[in-house]
Formats: sequence, structure tokens, C-alpha cells
Amino acid sequence: MLPRLMNRPADQKLVADLGDDARRQITDLAEQGLSWGVRHGDASMDNLHLTDSGMVLHDFDLAGMGWRAADLTGVFTGPRSSLHWEAFLAGYTAVADLTPADLRAVPWLAVTGLISNLAFLLVEGPSFRGTEALDGSLFERELNSLRSLAATS
Repeated sequence: MLPRLMNRPADQKLVADLGDDARRQITDLAEQGLSWGVRHGDASMDNLHLTDSGMVLHDFDLAGMGWRAADLTGVFTGPRSSLHWEAFLAGYTAVADLTPADLRAVPWLAVTGLISNLAFLLVEGPSFRGTEALDGSLFERELNSLRSLAATS
């Protein structure tokens, strides 16, 4: 993915540096008890439905094995997280135990998720959607989110 950012050297450096930092941090946290297991893969407010019988998650195309705390990144956006962060965290931990390492990993898992999204938009997306995948606000939104996390890490 980094070669696709060669015309944006500051962004290329940001992605490379944050990716390296995230790899180190997650590796260290894994040794401290980071939880591995089945996760939704895209647990965010737009994948929740409120029904008469309670809240239901849908959209399981990214579900599978992984760091369970990554499910928190869909609502976590850094120190100024969404208004729903505390409620989402409370609901998640009411049904799933998280370790202290899991909670410390959330910002770093958010970084890896954003980098993965950028890779999709830069590499995989254009292969089946053409260069229109590179235009638009999603790429810039993801990059801005990454910049915001970098400023707080």
C-alpha cells in the first residue's frame, strides 16, 4: 500500500510509522493477555438494530477469529470518542470479559483497522471499482481519523 502513497510523502510516513508502532504495541499487549477469539469484525453504530427484543448486530461479512477488542474500534475514535463509546463499552463488557491489555489495545487496533481500510481503498478497491474508489470522502475521512489517532498516541 505504501507505494500508492508516494505522491503524498507525509501520509506515507504517517502510515508507515503508525503501522510500525501499532505492530510493536499489539505484540507487547498480546504477551500481557490480549484476548483472541471470535469477533464481529465491524461492530459499529451503523451495524446495530434496535428491535422490540433488544439490540441486534448484523453485517457479519468481516466476522472471524481475531483480537476481540478490535470490535470496540467501530465506536472508538480516540480521546474524543463517539457519544456512544461509554454505553457501547458497558454493553460489550456486560457480555464479554475484557482484560486490561484489551482496553489498552483499542487505540492500536483502531490504527490497524484504519490502515486496513486505506489499503482496501488504495489497492483492492481500484481493482474492481476502478479509480473512482480513490475519489471521494471515504479515503480522506479514514486518513483524517488516522491523523487524529496519531496526534493522541
